[in-house]
Amino acid sequence: MKLQYILILFTFISCVQNTKVKKEPITVIAQDTVKPVEDLPKIDDKLRFNQLLKELRTKTVPLIDSTNFDTFIEERKIYNKEEISILQLEKIYPNYYKEGYNYRATPNYKIKLSNKFHSVVIAIYKGDHEMESVLINYDFNRNTISSKVISYDEIAESLSRKHSKIENNIITIIDEFYGDTKQIDTTKFHISRNGELNQIKTKYSSNLKNNKTILLNQTYTDTIVFSRYDDNGDYFMLLGKKNENDISLIYDWEWTANEKYNFKYGDSIKVKWEMSSISIAGDEEIVAFREKAIDAEKILSKNKQVKFLWRADKFDKELNQEINSIFINKSFCSSISNQEKAALSYVATFIGNECSWDGEVNENRSNLKCKILTALDLGYQCSDKHLGFLQSWFSKDATALKKLEKCGTMPYTATIQTTFDEITVFTDKDNKTIKVNFKAYRINVRESSRESWTQTNIFKYDLENITLISSKKSDLKEK
Repeated sequence: MKLQYILILFTFISCVQNTKVKKEPITVIAQDTVKPVEDLPKIDDKLRFNQLLKELRTKTVPLIDSTNFDTFIEERKIYNKEEISILQLEKIYPNYYKEGYNYRATPNYKIKLSNKFHSVVIAIYKGDHEMESVLINYDFNRNTISSKVISYDEIAESLSRKHSKIENNIITIIDEFYGDTKQIDTTKFHISRNGELNQIKTKYSSNLKNNKTILLNQTYTDTIVFSRYDDNGDYFMLLGKKNENDISLIYDWEWTANEKYNFKYGDSIKVKWEMSSISIAGDEEIVAFREKAIDAEKILSKNKQVKFLWRADKFDKELNQEINSIFINKSFCSSISNQEKAALSYVATFIGNECSWDGEVNENRSNLKCKILTALDLGYQCSDKHLGFLQSWFSKDATALKKLEKCGTMPYTATIQTTFDEITVFTDKDNKTIKVNFKAYRINVRESSRESWTQTNIFKYDLENITLISSKKSDLKEK
């Protein structure tokens, strides 16, 4: 009996020992799960990286990224320490594991921007009240090439946010701040063929808006005079003029078979356009920015007749009495074309219009200020500004140029003088003519005589020149 008891005890002890031996591997595995990543057995990081990419959904460009807390309501996977290391997020966020930052990364999406690198967008929680999306470009060895935060949201004060538009090789990032006043900043980056991100400027200038800053991708509307289409270069171009400036815009519509866009030389057209990015033909790596027409339409012919000058009585405080004076249509002057300006200033060159010396008369009589030239912003009578403008526009009219050589400086105090009573301008845009009808009179103070006449001058114009084609003057009539 005693021997039997000993055998049973021995058997029990042996079973217990065997059981511990079988559990030992499980104990080892449990210990491995709490070891740091660097103590794990080495695996193929590149393979694991590709697996992580495969798990991401794919988006196509162009796309808008406006990552915010409202779009991340559902519970999402959080990358573990191994995955953070594989994605090299610590290089982008050096404080990722520092106490107090509480960073957490979650998968977002990938974009097919190139066959030469990977483009991945990862969402990052920064504590409980901030989050952002970061675009990371990796080479095929999982090295980071470049990165940029493309969206941001915060729910602590809701004062700022960031969103972006991603195209083939351009990222447009909009930063919004809502303080006492709303502030919006736009930043653009070019994605190079190697995956590098390079900032590009967002403020430009254009002949369409002289002395004004042009913002990228903002729509503008301007009226220009159409010249022609030029389809012989790398880009289809619409050419024209605004004031004295040459205008060229890239366009992408079919005009030969579409009457809407089949403009004729000299047509006034309203163009909707924006400053847009383009790739230089033959080298898509180089990005340039040009005016690009979004739409255009012909402005229907609006022949106009305007009273430019008239006379009326006004009270003079110094003289304490009513005096008869010249009045000019200032509203018309604010929108006058250069052709109309040339026609009116030509007529005004040879007839007085309340001209007086600006201060003491100069030895060369170069400071005579006349009412019409002042309204037209052409400086003093017979000045370089005045005659230079007319000589430029009448460059093909030899008779007019010869007459301009006799430009005179006669103040309103002269014994013998001429002046206007009325001027009316009729512009025929269909026939490209400007008719200037005026009433004038000649005064001889010494003889106390006054003679009046009417005259009609007709000018033919194009985009760059004007010519006097007809001048009819009535007989003088004593008044």
